Amino acid sequence: KFEGSGTGDVYSSLAINKPLDDDDVEEEYESESELLVIVQQCLDMMALSIPSKHFASPALGHVSQCMQASESKMRKAGCSVLAAITEGCCDTIKPMLGEILPHLLSLANDQDSMVRESVGFTLGQFSEHCRPDILHFNQTILPTVFNLLSDPNEKVQVVSCYVLEMFCEDLQPETLAPFAEPLITKLLALLQSGPRSVREMALSAIAATAAGTEMGFLPFTEKVCVHLRELLFLSEPLQFQLRGSALECLGHVAIAVGAEHFKPYFEMGMESAMQGIQMNEDFLKEYSYLYFANASKVITDGMAPYLDKLVPHLIEVVNQSEKMTKEEYE
Repeated sequence: KFEGSGTGDVYSSLAINKPLDDDDVEEEYESESELLVIVQQCLDMMALSIPSKHFASPALGHVSQCMQASESKMRKAGCSVLAAITEGCCDTIKPMLGEILPHLLSLANDQDSMVRESVGFTLGQFSEHCRPDILHFNQTILPTVFNLLSDPNEKVQVVSCYVLEMFCEDLQPETLAPFAEPLITKLLALLQSGPRSVREMALSAIAATAAGTEMGFLPFTEKVCVHLRELLFLSEPLQFQLRGSALECLGHVAIAVGAEHFKPYFEMGMESAMQGIQMNEDFLKEYSYLYFANASKVITDGMAPYLDKLVPHLIEVVNQSEKMTKEEYE
């Protein structure tokens, strides 16, 4: 009955499995799915609101039992609940990472794909809310995430890219450098052959890797930018998100490698971004503005030929925004 996402069905293993009439199956499924989302939000709010000394210890005790259970649904629930309470219980979890991570990482090889997905999502929550402590475990976390990137399940691949995006942001370049080559190799493989959702997340992970490695990204710049070039001028509306993500990624590459090394790729980014602001897609315009901002930090003199068209456009956007804000107040 619960065959959706491993990260969305937080308490699926604890739901009541009562017999259903055929006419009630679809309605019951929808109501239970909605209930599970509410349960996840409830756990998150409880962890944030109840003092950790009262909530964290019993919650982590139940999580531990679930993660070691023989039923895959219980293991999935344990990982998912751990992810849900991470933000609120981070002060308690941080000193326990050395104890928690071996159990969590062992489930990355679970036969159930939803358990593996939940493991990935929990690692992402740790990476987001347990900084900087979580970074000290990079030697064990990164190889695990590399393996998850090769998982046959699309949702596991997506959540693995999310982990990398969160985890790589604050790593020192010298720490991330030894992992850069296998990481970029796997991400480019996903970018070439993965579904659209996976490719979008792979681009975010590549951008985070560029930001994390800085000049250490230089050996991969040409190879990555060749792949980005194929995405920067996609004209199918369903692929605009992919196009925008590629443009955002290119901007991060620019900041990572600097003006001298980015100059060969500056023009293709500007061409894509200038086209983007003329399209009737607000999010594509936003990606274009981000590229203008990032590129201008690096190629200061190269922006000059575009200013005659770009500045009036930006002024027009600001005026429209101010007008809309004024109408909202009135």
